[in-house]
Amino acid sequence: MDTFYIEHSELNFRNNQKILTDLLDTLNKSNQGLLIDLESVDYVDSIGISIFVSVYEVANAQKKKMELLNANDKVQKLLHITKLNTLFNIK
Repeated sequence: MDTFYIEHSELNFRNNQKILTDLLDTLNKSNQGLLIDLESVDYVDSIGISIFVSVYEVANAQKKKMELLNANDKVQKLLHITKLNTLFNIK
């Protein structure tokens, strides 16, 4: 799987379109799927969550995997609250 490093500290309305486009480009070029590294991400809002869901839906349609890596405690808590931790593989 290919790894995409999100270099922004926040996933929100200001940068969502660029990040989504870059993630989908990387996913489309990958044979197996996408590992999204969140090590630099400190904050995710509802728009950021929608990025993960959108990429997951495309990956699923292409029969590829999508996993999240290195999510901090705040991001993991948000994924748990939204129950997306049951949808995504989080390492």
